[in-house]
Order: sequence, then C-alpha cells, then structure tokens
Amino acid sequence: MSLRALTLRVAGLVVMAMAIYVFVNNDNVVRVGNADGGFLPTQAAVGSAGEIRLGEAVSGTVRPGERDGWIFRSERGQRVNIRVRSEWDSYLEVIPANGTQAVAVDANSGGQYQPFICNYRLGAAGAYQIVVSDFLGLPTPAAGDYELLVEAATHEDTRPIQAGETVEGVVDSCDGDFYLVNVQAGERLEVVVAVEGESPLYARLLNERGSDDTLAFSTTNPANEGIVTDTFSAEILADAALIIQVGAPLDSDPISYRLTVNQ
Repeated sequence: MSLRALTLRVAGLVVMAMAIYVFVNNDNVVRVGNADGGFLPTQAAVGSAGEIRLGEAVSGTVRPGERDGWIFRSERGQRVNIRVRSEWDSYLEVIPANGTQAVAVDANSGGQYQPFICNYRLGAAGAYQIVVSDFLGLPTPAAGDYELLVEAATHEDTRPIQAGETVEGVVDSCDGDFYLVNVQAGERLEVVVAVEGESPLYARLLNERGSDDTLAFSTTNPANEGIVTDTFSAEILADAALIIQVGAPLDSDPISYRLTVNQ
C-alpha cells in the first residue's frame, strides 16, 4: 500500500470518528442525529509565502515536505472559491490565523488531483492562512511550482421547498443549487432528482449551507425510459431546517433536473 493510500485510509477513519452521527439500516434509510464536525490537525509547520487578495492569483514553489501559507484577510461571512493549479498532486487547507486546525481541506475536487474549495463561507473577519503543500505536508515525491487563486464565490440564494412539491432547475455553478426544507421529529424525508439521460448529478442533505456535514447522499438508480433518478431517504430525529443540495462535479456542463420532495 502506498504512503498516500495509507494516509488517506487513516485520515478517513479519524474524520469518520469525528463526523456526524449516522446509522444506515438494511433498508438504505439514513437516521440522522447531532454531532460536531472537524478536520485533522495540520501536519507540519507552515512557511510564510506572503499575502493574497480577493481576485488575485499568486505563484509559488513547494519542495517535498514543505507547506506554503498565504495570508488572506476576510470579511465576516465572505464566500470564496479557492483553486490550486499545478503539475503535481497538491493539497489545500484553510486555517484561521489564531488556530492550528484546518476548517476546510481539499485534494482533488478540481480534477486531476487539483484542489478546489468551492463557495466556502469564512465565518469570522480577519486573517486566514491558505496553505498549499504536497499531500498534507508529508515527505512525498510530489512537489513543485503552483498557482493559487482566490475568487469571490457567485451563488444563488437558498430557495424554500415544501413536502409534495416538484421544482425544475439547472446546475450551472460549482456549488449547485440549494433548497431549504423544514422537517419535524418522526418524519421520513424522501428526495428524488430526475435527469434526462446519464449525468453526474447528485443530491445531498446538509445541516446548513456551507456545511461539510453530509447527513445523506443520493444513490443513482438505473435509467427508466431515458430518465435517471438519484434518491435518498432520511428519518428525522429532531425538528430542524435542513438544506438539500443538488450538484454536479466541478467544471461540468450545465445540467437540467427535476427535484421532488416527499415527507
């Protein structure tokens, strides 16, 4: 087993232990409770690479085992897209200036092992460190030159949806579309996303917009008369206002869909 595969497996086990409390029954229904999320602590010291501003692209070089930290000064609640472009397997972290624990991490959401953090909400005003490294700053052969970009995230407002309602939409941004649904303890929530032809669309249930706590993730069903559906069901344990996200892999072409919510 490679060092990267072993590290991913260990990191996955730790993150799973810290993640939201979820049970999956044989009927493929998730039961959702409350828990705190989080990421692994950063692995090694961060070198000071400079400062990056909104809308700016900067360049740097990382040697094996190094981690470049760029200071980004954020307003409270600001949403950003952060992307790294490189010819090697790079890694991206966002760390509050007064902390040692990443609040956002990514390795390959941009495709070809390129990190891309999409529409991330920076909850506090002040300085954040945006860190670029070879995988988690561990001494692997992958390292070299890179370009880092921070851009303002463009997104639509979250839209309300009611039980029994069907809406149509088009996923045409990196974060997809968001719908607000109010649920009560004891209810069963069923979500169906239908698309003509095969597509990489998915749906997931979140505590709140911008959250990395995925409460439920859709399963793709076989095509029926040219229509592909992604579905999930969840039994609700407490009254809540939850978010349904309909999304697609980054840099996908716009995809039309039909969303139905049943309770």
